[in-house]
Amino acid sequence: MKYYKMKITAVEIESEIWCNNQLGWIAIPKNGNMATRRLCDRLNMRRQPYTGQQPEKLFCVIRDPQTRLISGLNEFKMRKLGKNYFNWPIQDLLEMLLDKPHRFDEHLEPQALYLGEHRFDYVCKFENIFQDICDIPEIPVVHTEKTISQAKANSSKAGKIDVILADNRCLVDAVLEKYYQQDLEIYNNPQTIMR
Repeated sequence: MKYYKMKITAVEIESEIWCNNQLGWIAIPKNGNMATRRLCDRLNMRRQPYTGQQPEKLFCVIRDPQTRLISGLNEFKMRKLGKNYFNWPIQDLLEMLLDKPHRFDEHLEPQALYLGEHRFDYVCKFENIFQDICDIPEIPVVHTEKTISQAKANSSKAGKIDVILADNRCLVDAVLEKYYQQDLEIYNNPQTIMR
């Protein structure tokens, strides 16, 4: 299945890959990137522009678009671009995202934009990141144990995401429908992006 690349913000996105001779990883903001970068460092995987040549094996980490949305809004508020919105409630940010997505940053871009037309050997889910990465044979478990924390993946700086989602259900659904339909399809059917 081919996914179109829907860009919603004004931030420039460069196509990058972290790789060594054997394994590559496509990073997606708000999907466990900091921990996965530490893992890549341990595996001598280096960040470089994507030139079209894929490594022998390729993996990515996808995330439930609902929780990624709330986490992305919270991340935006903490960064330079979003500093003027730090005290805004999530509801107001969701409304602004519906009408003016160009005001946001890469943390709110759809996951499908980063996935592009890549096909993956391993698709890990953020919600099960530790076990899914442990299941990749090219990654020694000892490295995963030292860099990936499932407990951290199950917590959020945004607070209780399930409560935030419930309190803003209509707006969240509207944003998901407008921008993140492909992400929902990929999350529910990860085999569509596998080799």
